[in-house]
Amino acid sequence: MLPQNPFNVPELLDLCISCLESPSDLISCALVARSWVHPAQSSLFRAPAEADDFFISRDTMAENLADTLTAFPSPHSIRSGSSHRAFV
Repeated sequence: MLPQNPFNVPELLDLCISCLESPSDLISCALVARSWVHPAQSSLFRAPAEADDFFISRDTMAENLADTLTAFPSPHSIRSGSSHRAFV
């Protein structure tokens, strides 16, 4: 019989994750394994988040969208000046 993995003990996992303060570290922990999701998310949402950690301005979101659409053009998108017409 294999010995139990020490990170599968919920108390130790909670203790380790509770020492983390960075939202990015907690998000990374939530992606490690299913058993890590609940402790990481509860620590993440218990900790007060600073506005700069999660706030993205509307201009930045528009720029990111434009960059993504430019980098990955879709044959399904309708470009202005093209021969495609939208059906009404």
